[in-house]
Amino acid sequence: MLRYTTVKRVNAPLVYCMRCIRDPQQFLSHSKYTYTVKRLGDTYEVVFRWVKWGMERFYKVKIRVDMEGDKVIYRSTSDSPHYFKLELDMEEVEGDATRIRISSEMKAGLMADLLGRRDYADFIEELVEKGIAGVARKMAETVAEKTTPTPTCRDCLIYDSERSYCYAIRGSIDNPANPPCQGKFYLSRRLILGAGD
Repeated sequence: MLRYTTVKRVNAPLVYCMRCIRDPQQFLSHSKYTYTVKRLGDTYEVVFRWVKWGMERFYKVKIRVDMEGDKVIYRSTSDSPHYFKLELDMEEVEGDATRIRISSEMKAGLMADLLGRRDYADFIEELVEKGIAGVARKMAETVAEKTTPTPTCRDCLIYDSERSYCYAIRGSIDNPANPPCQGKFYLSRRLILGAGD
């Protein structure tokens, strides 16, 4: 069984994070490892694609979404070809931000042999971080206002100030006042979240 845990901070209030994360089609579809996500009534069918050593593999997982307080859980159904669980436990923290404790498990037979612990950690990190960046970008598309503030990482929705980390570039930021993306991935927190009020 592959297992991995991590903690992320999102520069948005808990209510926005809950709204976005509880939809696997929206949250999981941005990863390079996600081949397809389909809704099947009360459940979802997710096909993960993995390429390693020139071999391409597809892993189908049927999941349901459970809510337990401020926790969203993607859990495989009993008829799923592979066992998968992704638990996102959220808490609002200072500065109208959300800390997300992520724990995941997967049992996939050959996948475990191919991936190993380190590759599984990379898989979950990329899946979650691309989900955060993709969902934030979708939120930004709903903002009609065209005036964009001067880009700074501290005002960006996809910047984790606790780790000085950007989810779009998937790396550390040395100077948050001077975004390394030059504003390419900048999503103004004030503009986007203010539009939702």
